[in-house]
Parts: sequence; C-alpha cells; structure tokens
Amino acid sequence: MNTKLLTFAIGLLATMGMIGGVVLSDEIDVSTDVNPYISAVFSYDAVVYGGLATGTHDTAAPEQATGLYNVTVDTNYEYKVSASGTDFTGATSNFDIGNLKMDTDPVKTNLSNETAVALTNAPQVIDTGLLTTDTVNYHGYWLSIPAAQYAESYSSTVTVTLESV
Repeated sequence: MNTKLLTFAIGLLATMGMIGGVVLSDEIDVSTDVNPYISAVFSYDAVVYGGLATGTHDTAAPEQATGLYNVTVDTNYEYKVSASGTDFTGATSNFDIGNLKMDTDPVKTNLSNETAVALTNAPQVIDTGLLTTDTVNYHGYWLSIPAAQYAESYSSTVTVTLESV
C-alpha cells in the first residue's frame, strides 16, 4: 500500500475526529408555575325591582328568567362566587340585607330560590367548584319585603366576587 495514501487517510481521520470532538450531554429540569387568572364582564350593573308590597316573599328579580343577570368569565382555574351586601336604606327607614337571596349557575334555568343564599354584610359563598368551561355564570336574586315596612324607596349595594379556588 502507498504510505503517502495511508498517512493521508490517518491524518484525515484524525482531523475528522477533532472536528467532531467529544459530545457530552446532561439532562436539565425546567419548571414553572402558571398563575391563576380570572376575568369577568358583568352584563348588568343594577337590579331594579320597582314597587313591591310589604310582606311579599321571595320575589324573583325582573328579567331573571331571560338570563339578563349574567357574567362572562375567562379563567384557567376552578372558581367560586361570593357575595355580600349593605342593609337596604331609605330616607327614614331601613331593612336587613338578609331579605335578599342570591343563586348562581352556569345554566340559567337551574337558578333556584331553594338553593339561593341569604346575603349578609360579610361575604357568603354562593357557588364553588365552577370549572374553566363554565364561561357564563347566571345570577338569580329573590327579595322579600318585611311586613309593615315603611313605604319609601330603598337601595343596597351588593358586591359579587369571582375568585380562583
């Protein structure tokens, strides 16, 4: 065999080995936490009952059956709905926020006075375990007027909170 050719072949192989070098690898763990988020757009900003007689019990909010009172929700985590309210106040009289009950459900026909929660001044859990696929949350309100309540206009402020659980 030709020694020049052999020397060239050995040199070429050595050069190729140096270009390729030694390959080392190691596995590296990569981790992250995805923060929960929730975004809500209310379709309503007031519930106006109009005139009710004293002693009425559990009157459904106007337009409740149509699904008017709803919230569009975008979230990446299960969520819950809580609510609280201030006592109803008029010019000369008031009555307790506990006369207002609230229910929520992803299906408007599932709203029920029987599962509604009486509001207080402190937040009450109305519904929990709602899923990320529950993108619309319907609200139902039922109001009772105490017997012999003084005749005047009353108002209350209700705070509805949607939060990740």
